Amino acid sequence: MDRLQCPACGASNPPGAGWCGRCYERFEAAVSQGDLPSGSIRTASPPGAFWDCPVCGESNHLEASECLSCGASVFDSFGVGGGRPSVAPEKALAWSALPGLGLAKSGQGLLGLSIGLLIALSLGAGALFVTEGSAAAGVMLMITAVIIWLVSAHDAYRWARREETAVLLRPRVVTILAGLVIGLMVVAFVVAGERVGRA
Repeated sequence: MDRLQCPACGASNPPGAGWCGRCYERFEAAVSQGDLPSGSIRTASPPGAFWDCPVCGESNHLEASECLSCGASVFDSFGVGGGRPSVAPEKALAWSALPGLGLAKSGQGLLGLSIGLLIALSLGAGALFVTEGSAAAGVMLMITAVIIWLVSAHDAYRWARREETAVLLRPRVVTILAGLVIGLMVVAFVVAGERVGRA
């Protein structure tokens, strides 16, 4: 049987493929391999990568970790046991009294750990700067920590409700926040060092 050539990137794909193995362009499902003349190219769906839900058959963007139609996990497609633990949204919110724990209880363990460490670092460094005479930097760090804490509680609630699209602390956002906190700490250390040098 002839291999399929992707119309988007030109990659060769095995017969009967549902999408391109290189660019993940989805091939039109309405056309079966038997209907194509030898060597022909299948047409592709609109740009983007998709996965088919194993429960309801709905197509979902690759970025979605759950089916937008029925809520099944993308991991069900691979036969991986999965999903996240079931916790009531109110309990996830209550667990958020400890930084990051609400996220962890909502099935976002690594995110919860990252946020917990970021909040602890911000609060600790903020308290240190306040006691060492850099009150402005210390207060900014502590305010940042409280804001991250509140947003993480919101996200824990949303994760528990399986409202992934309403989550605010995505990996890029957490990376940016960590960079800002570390940058603020470096600036505060430099300013504190200059004060010590003048004294």
